[in-house]
Amino acid sequence: MFQKVQNGRAENDAGEYNHGCEFFTFLSSAPNAPPENVTAYNLTSTSVNVTWFPVPSHSLNGILQSYRVFYREASVPHSPSMEIVVGNTTLSVVISALKKFTVYSVWVKAVTTAAGPSSTTLYVSTDEDGEAGIL
Repeated sequence: MFQKVQNGRAENDAGEYNHGCEFFTFLSSAPNAPPENVTAYNLTSTSVNVTWFPVPSHSLNGILQSYRVFYREASVPHSPSMEIVVGNTTLSVVISALKKFTVYSVWVKAVTTAAGPSSTTLYVSTDEDGEAGIL
């Protein structure tokens, strides 16, 4: 979104005035929608993979800076969440060094000038350790 002021007088954040010229002011804020189609699945007994689709461009409200992936043990819902920040073109992340055979809650946010709303919280379990046997 932007606002155009032409041949007018406008004050900037520093209190300075600009007379008689054309300029653009870009307005941005947090996205008003979360990343879409978030999925999470276990890879091993200590890691999970999280994927998502981008926030629709009409809901970004600015330039996408990054994605923030949050997770925590689901059995401890009020514990502090862990966070992984990835670049604006990254659409997946592997969360590793997790506890074995444990359920985690996972959610994703997109960030422009601020973080937008959370995606739906997903629940994913790491694998149970064990040896495969041949019968």
